[in-house]
Amino acid sequence: MKRLIKKLMVIVAVMIMALSTLSLTACSGNGTTLELTVKVYDSSQGKVATHTMDVDLYKSVAPKTVDAIIKYAKDGYYDGMTFYVMTSFDGSSAYTSQIMFGDYTYDAVNKVLKLSDTFGEKPFLDGEFENAGVVGNNLKNEKGSIGLWRAWQSGDSYKTSNWANTGKATWYIPTSTLGDYDGNFCVFGKINLDDATTSSTWSKIATVCNNSSLTQSFVIYYTGEYNLDDSVVNNGLEFHCLPQSDFDDLSDAEKDEVFVAENGQYVKYNKTIVKVPLRADGSGYMPSAAYVESVKVK
Repeated sequence: MKRLIKKLMVIVAVMIMALSTLSLTACSGNGTTLELTVKVYDSSQGKVATHTMDVDLYKSVAPKTVDAIIKYAKDGYYDGMTFYVMTSFDGSSAYTSQIMFGDYTYDAVNKVLKLSDTFGEKPFLDGEFENAGVVGNNLKNEKGSIGLWRAWQSGDSYKTSNWANTGKATWYIPTSTLGDYDGNFCVFGKINLDDATTSSTWSKIATVCNNSSLTQSFVIYYTGEYNLDDSVVNNGLEFHCLPQSDFDDLSDAEKDEVFVAENGQYVKYNKTIVKVPLRADGSGYMPSAAYVESVKVK
């Protein structure tokens, strides 16, 4: 009997180890990792330094999203993208507890944000999260989690599934817990904050993005007639970006041209206000103070 009990205990122990290994494999995204090489300005030293950070992808719970992100990374899509903080989206309250990137580069010559040439051509991705009907992706929006940004209707809650399939390529990365996002956005990865190098790099990015003396506010908006055909780039709308002060100086007639959704129509292109970390380089230009130089799939 003692031998039988001992054997059973060994079997149970092996099963527990197997389940633990399976769980860890699922959480590590089947071993897919992105290595981001980033440029970040160090104000204490007055110069830009190169850093790296690792991102683990969760393909087991968001396969379509992860496949798309990997493809974009291999294509070099994210190279040159600036980090930024969104302070207003569609007239709603601030979203400052997250840092974003994946759609804009900073044009230091013209001193404005530039939408990626290929962003508008990218397909909308299926919303791989619980409120969109995908059972299993209940990953939390915690510090360092990475989710896919998407749209929702003006005056509506992102907790409805009406706009679940409007994500493209933009990342949002919480700097603190965003519990209201849980189950309402696709969390597809996480920054490996247990790695000392990665944790240090992310801390430097967050510091620069929240340094009021290094950030400038820009208003992003679209004009034109909306085209229901999603195969048309940006749904036929024209992208604009102005420093906040310049937007405020527009006439009422010019502001009336800003695209605003009506009757529940698609609203991705309403006015958005973002803060971008910038730095002086001594030549009159203000390059980004935190941006992705390149992304490698490990």
